[in-house]
Amino acid sequence: MNSPLTDPDIKVKNKGHVRMFRNPVLEVLSLSSATLTVVSYGAIVLTFLVLNSYFGSVDSLSMGLMVYFGAVGCWTFFEYVLHRYVFHFVYESKAGKRFHYVMHGYHHEYPRDAHRLFMPPAAGVIISSIFLGIFFLLMGRYAFVFTAGFVNGYLLYTMMHYSIHRFKAPKGLRNLWKHHAMHHYKHNNRAFGVSSTFWDRIFGTMPKGQEEGSQA
Repeated sequence: MNSPLTDPDIKVKNKGHVRMFRNPVLEVLSLSSATLTVVSYGAIVLTFLVLNSYFGSVDSLSMGLMVYFGAVGCWTFFEYVLHRYVFHFVYESKAGKRFHYVMHGYHHEYPRDAHRLFMPPAAGVIISSIFLGIFFLLMGRYAFVFTAGFVNGYLLYTMMHYSIHRFKAPKGLRNLWKHHAMHHYKHNNRAFGVSSTFWDRIFGTMPKGQEEGSQA
């Protein structure tokens, strides 16, 4: 399936939505909401913190805060890389195009569909567990707190993303709203950061004319 990212004849639709899966179970599992996202991902974060108290290595508040918020910062880099190199990768095969459409192409075609602005909880549990395993291999038992912070970073990002598409920009954050709007409606090969413009500035993917704008 094609999207505005791969087919310029497909127009962005700011209203409505379409069914993504024929299978009714997959269709339901692919949907989410702001409330469900906060509750489910908040529970994932809490679970990893509780696991740390039994199996982890972080046993001081200062170390815990450093690891936790360091992971939140690492999320912003991962967010940029994922968006730029995975979600915007051009696939040639039919299966690749389908993967792209499900993961990101649909969002560019229906950017305001409130039920598809989040990673569904079921997928979130699986992916978070995979990251816990990867981080455990890299940093041992510090991984429980680090993964909690990493998932918290995702939660902050996804709620920011939801707010950008659903609400008017509050004072002080208008630059981020404009930045993401430029990505959707003018420069889809730039402005890959959502929660921050920092990595776009570092890697030279700020929209033209905004390179010297205010930072966020």
